[in-house]
Amino acid sequence: MATSRFAERTEQLLSAGFLHRFDATIDVEAQEVLSGNDRLVDGSLHLKLQDGRLHLDPAVLNLPGGRMRLAGSYDLKGAEVEFEVGAQIERPQRR
Repeated sequence: MATSRFAERTEQLLSAGFLHRFDATIDVEAQEVLSGNDRLVDGSLHLKLQDGRLHLDPAVLNLPGGRMRLAGSYDLKGAEVEFEVGAQIERPQRR
């Protein structure tokens, strides 16, 4: 029951009617994410909603083994969905 409610709310949030109601920008920065004394990650993300199109560009995660950069967009055009996603992973070579 909870899963179907979550799916319904997600569908409402990503509907064209809801996304065209307003424009917004969200910037998040995490200086350090820990598990006990272990450093897991730091990073940031930039999320922008403009003219009904949702952009994630970029989300950057600095992990102990390297860095990951994510970008994507979501747009409803009539009955069709335009969705793009990309990732770049950088992992330093060990010597």
